[in-house]
Amino acid sequence: MTELTLGQVARTIEQDSVGKIDYLTPVSNIRAGSDGRLSFVHTHKIAPQRDTSEDMNTYGAEVHPFGMTEWAESQLLTRLGMPVAYFRKVFKEDPDLYMNHVNYWLSIADGTVRIRAKTIGERGPHIRGIVSDQYTPFDNVQLIDLIDNLKKNMAYHVQFESMCLESHRLHLRMTLPDTRRTFGVTDENRIGFDFLNSEVGASSVAIQAMIYRLICSNGMKAWTSEGDGFRHRHIHIDRRLLERRAGQSIAAQLEGSEGILQDFGKSRDIPVNNPLEVIEKVAKASKLSDKFIATAKDEFEGDRSAYGVINSFTRAARELDNAARLEAEAFAGKLLKMSVERWHKLDTERIDVYDG
Repeated sequence: MTELTLGQVARTIEQDSVGKIDYLTPVSNIRAGSDGRLSFVHTHKIAPQRDTSEDMNTYGAEVHPFGMTEWAESQLLTRLGMPVAYFRKVFKEDPDLYMNHVNYWLSIADGTVRIRAKTIGERGPHIRGIVSDQYTPFDNVQLIDLIDNLKKNMAYHVQFESMCLESHRLHLRMTLPDTRRTFGVTDENRIGFDFLNSEVGASSVAIQAMIYRLICSNGMKAWTSEGDGFRHRHIHIDRRLLERRAGQSIAAQLEGSEGILQDFGKSRDIPVNNPLEVIEKVAKASKLSDKFIATAKDEFEGDRSAYGVINSFTRAARELDNAARLEAEAFAGKLLKMSVERWHKLDTERIDVYDG
């Protein structure tokens, strides 16, 4: 397999940044058409904001209607206090009724918003996000610069395992091969970090330690004393301060993760005689779906230990979309924190509610 490089990631991010532009405008200056597209009422009430792309130009006619991504539409309807699922049904049944409702609430709305737009090929200008005017852009190109600077100051070789670039969020997974621990003969695990960012308000800038199992490319969130790792909302961002705090957080998370990696290896010594039952117990207690539970059971590799149970969930997580996968990997990480006594109780007694 060809190794993913930060240069490849950067080029992908740079290409994705082409055609992006922001506008600051009063909410009451926006109107919806019966086709669901948005336009501005008065051009003199628009303040185009240059994006991070060097070749960015403002649109020649800002009143041209914009399409919307699903994420942007949900932000708009939520801001107006309109139930998202309901009004999406209204739009399908009666677009004019949808338009009239949206435009009424837009016309009397207070405040100013930052419209994050992009020209998407033949689809033309689209709104990809609608955020507060207090929102501080820290876009994916800045995240890559941050990672590059952090990487230069690390004492470890780094390897990039995967990238998931969606319209509303970026997830980049980086591992540290020098931290590898091999359990058994060939089961290599190592410490890594998940980097998350959203340019449209779907996520903070986040850096979270994780444990990466090389044999099947699945991960598990490392719940260290840092809690949820490093997070910074897109507001009042000082880039130098953010980089310094991110570096400090990575160092602290790395120190805590070394102990978690050792504990993960020790979980092989915690026997689980009824692994499929234990998988079902902990999953149902956490209200995971029947489909996911069935997948976790199917992914059980035969290792009758806490290690085997935990890996069943991380392997099953690979079948999920990116956001759900990270949630499932976080759940698996919590299982590692259970005591030997708790594992034994789950394995030997009928327990309808998992109390952690």
